[in-house]
Order: sequence, then structure tokens, then C-alpha cells
Amino acid sequence: MTEQLTPYGEYTLWEIKDDIWTPRVTKKNKLMVSWGHVACRCLGFADPAFRISKMYVEYENTAGAISNPSFTKFDSALSYYSGLSSPKDYLRLDLDGDPTIEVASGYETYFGGANGYTDDPYDGNKLHFVARTTGTTGVNGTAFGAASDSKIYGVALVAATQGSSSYGDILVSRGYIDETDHFAVSSGVQVGVTWDITFPPAD
Repeated sequence: MTEQLTPYGEYTLWEIKDDIWTPRVTKKNKLMVSWGHVACRCLGFADPAFRISKMYVEYENTAGAISNPSFTKFDSALSYYSGLSSPKDYLRLDLDGDPTIEVASGYETYFGGANGYTDDPYDGNKLHFVARTTGTTGVNGTAFGAASDSKIYGVALVAATQGSSSYGDILVSRGYIDETDHFAVSSGVQVGVTWDITFPPAD
């Protein structure tokens, strides 16, 4: 196990057909500067409004290549997403229920079963989130689907503090797929996203 002293994660895009999930690409994510505020509200105040409850899936309608935008962990402004215009847009997806708590690889000695620090059967140090594409139109009104040559190139993990309104959304994590792996949407196929955030110990 390579020790990492800050929270970290990765996301995987899946092809879903006949409820069979086939992995397509896995990438490391960036945790955004705004994630610290979400953590403070959840850990310090148990504020349910700041739970992670949405994912963004960013796409462009094109038969050609897409150039990924450049960004840093400090680029947390929602104006980037509201400024996307045709042929680009994003989906704002509900999670498939609550996340699960799992044991990150390399930490089996410390969590789970007889090795757990608590009697909690759900103990662990990794959150696992799941979402899948639905709908045929993005947040800004651009069509989404195979008929529109939609290609997925970016994702984000979001705390939706205002529920159905994106006004209070806070970016927790964000990532872009390598240009050679951009995901062309196919007819009859959903795209799934799983996202794991691991919380290691630190000195």
C-alpha cells in the first residue's frame, strides 16, 4: 500500500445494457477547494443539506474530437457549468440511493469484521457513490443521446444544498476523461458513474 495522507478518490464510467454494468474507464479525481466547506458542515454540524447527493456528467454533441478544459482544484465556480452552451451541456443526476461505506484497499487490517475499531457492521474508510444517466436534455437545454452524437468527457461530484435547484450546488470533486477515452453515447445504453472517496489517516 502506498500511503497517502489526504482524502483521495477515483471514478469509473460504465456502459449499462440490460442492467449489466461493463467498466469503460477509471480515472483519479481532483478534490476541489470547496469540498472543505462541505466536510466542515457535515462533520461539525451534521447538516444533511450538505450531503453529497448529485453528480454532473458533462458532454458535447459532436462526431469529432473534444478538447478537455483545463482546470485546477481552485476552479469551483458553478458559472463554468451554467456557461456551457450548445453543443456542450451537462446532466445533473440523482445518486442511486445513499452511498455505501467500504474498506479501501490496504486497510483491511483496521476495518471490517473482528479487526474493526467499532462494532458498527458498516465500518470502513471509503465512500462509494453511484449514479446513471437519465433524460434527453441537459440542464442548459442541449439535447443528450445517441441521436445527437453526445460524447461524455467530464464528471463532477456535488453537494446539492438547495435540493432540486442547482443554485446552491457545491463542487466536491471534478474530473475529465482522457481524450482517447471520451464516451460516445449508444442507443439503448445508459452510462453509469461510480465514485470512490477514501479517507486515510494523517500525521
